[in-house]
Amino acid sequence: MKFGIVGGIGPASTLDYYDGLTKKYYDATGECAPLVIDSINMYAMTGLLSKGDNEGVTRLILSSLENLSAAGATAAAMASNTPHIVFDELVKRSPLPLLSIVDETCKYIEKMGFRRALILGTEFTMKSGLYSAPLEKYGIKAVTPNEKDMALVHSFIFPKLENGIVDEEDKKKMVATAERYIAEQKADCAVLGCTEIPLMIHEGDFTVPTVNTAGVHIDAIAEFMIKNR
Repeated sequence: MKFGIVGGIGPASTLDYYDGLTKKYYDATGECAPLVIDSINMYAMTGLLSKGDNEGVTRLILSSLENLSAAGATAAAMASNTPHIVFDELVKRSPLPLLSIVDETCKYIEKMGFRRALILGTEFTMKSGLYSAPLEKYGIKAVTPNEKDMALVHSFIFPKLENGIVDEEDKKKMVATAERYIAEQKADCAVLGCTEIPLMIHEGDFTVPTVNTAGVHIDAIAEFMIKNR
């Protein structure tokens, strides 16, 4: 089998997916990972989201999935949280089965026994409530910042983190913002709900455990690839 990755959203995390998957696959099989990546225009996607054009986002991702299918992929995933806003529609129209970062993260949070999860990500992700309903199915409360702090967190991600740039002053502000919600809302974990946030925030930076959604997703994809090789 060959696994497809919708990448470029953003470029930095796409590198993490490729690096993580190739290493995990080699460690388990001694072989090179059968991967194909289609890198799309991140700014085209965020522009559509800013206009509320979810159908446009769906078509953009579908075009990438069709490219992956044509390149021989038999299953795929998006190396990003934000486009999962249209995941349900994509599943209906995709030429390939998809592995969801949201589903895998929720299962991981439930497995770890967390009950109140602070969600950090792009404004699109936080405002959409992307994790709220899925976590609620497991009896877990999703805590999100207010609109002002959503905008602040988003400003750390775009344009710097999305392009692999870590600003130490931004990190201090991110930690301070997160810690306020951890204390006030009694969150017992912080979900790094943007695949670029782990470039800035690492385990131990907060007073509660972090959930690296990219890492969880990579582990799930690697397991799927190894099982279906």
